[in-house]
Amino acid sequence: MSSNRYAYLFISLLTLSIACTPASQLSTPPQQPPSPQAEQQQNIAPPKHPLDKSEYRRFVLENGVKVLLVSDSRFNKSAASVLVGVGSLSNPRNRLGLAHFLEHMLFLGTEKYPGVDDYGTYWKQNGGYKNAYTSSDHTNYYLEINHDAFEGALDRLSQFFIAPLFTETYT
Repeated sequence: MSSNRYAYLFISLLTLSIACTPASQLSTPPQQPPSPQAEQQQNIAPPKHPLDKSEYRRFVLENGVKVLLVSDSRFNKSAASVLVGVGSLSNPRNRLGLAHFLEHMLFLGTEKYPGVDDYGTYWKQNGGYKNAYTSSDHTNYYLEINHDAFEGALDRLSQFFIAPLFTETYT
């Protein structure tokens, strides 16, 4: 199997969690009418502490990605996390470390943002922080950034899973 094929296996099975952005800055994605079971699942609020004043909203995008939105006007940053359901236990025997390697490769450019420093520069210019980690059964990419730069941050993060470059120079 080629490295690209492993890469696409690695970035499959996405679960997207977006948190901490004011509800007024979030647009509602177009949705088909949910099934009764899906509607019931979406209306179940996550467990909250009695003092938690945050608002929560769950939905599933047309491509199957699950989204959890958390809004709280007291937050001074917006944040997002993408959990990929593949980790180091998914490495092929002859490619140990591949999941972690690909985690790092995604930060090195996409078709839309090809510069090696494009991703990091955006965060530095907008008061943000980003990182990732590879666990045994999943890989997580997460970020926080100023509210007014959140949409651009989501675009940059989503490009990891739409059109990564996997530039041979960095392999």
